[in-house]
Amino acid sequence: MSGDLDNAIELYKSILGRNQYDQSNFENYINVLIADENLSEAEKSFETFKMNFPDSTQISVIAEKLEDLKDASEDSAEAESETETGTAAGAENALESETASSSASAEEPSEAGGSSSADSAD
Repeated sequence: MSGDLDNAIELYKSILGRNQYDQSNFENYINVLIADENLSEAEKSFETFKMNFPDSTQISVIAEKLEDLKDASEDSAEAESETETGTAAGAENALESETASSSASAEEPSEAGGSSSADSAD
């Protein structure tokens, strides 16, 4: 689907390059950017849209869609950050466990070796 969105974005850019005062195509372009989750470009285009069509009834509709995309982007970024933090913490815990395990293993043979030596001497 990304290829379809990319093609639509390029098509709308071309159309708007010839006539940026075509309200319907401008709305569609912003909606395609939102569907593509291209927040920065959608916001820039929305600002131009508001200047070109200040009385449009679609301003509030598009603004709401942009807010939803922002919220979704922030939630995604937070989840990614938590995952990275969790992964780092998990790696640290695994390393600590491994280190503790290695230390315990290193001590056991010397204890076992010590009693074996004592048994052998008898």
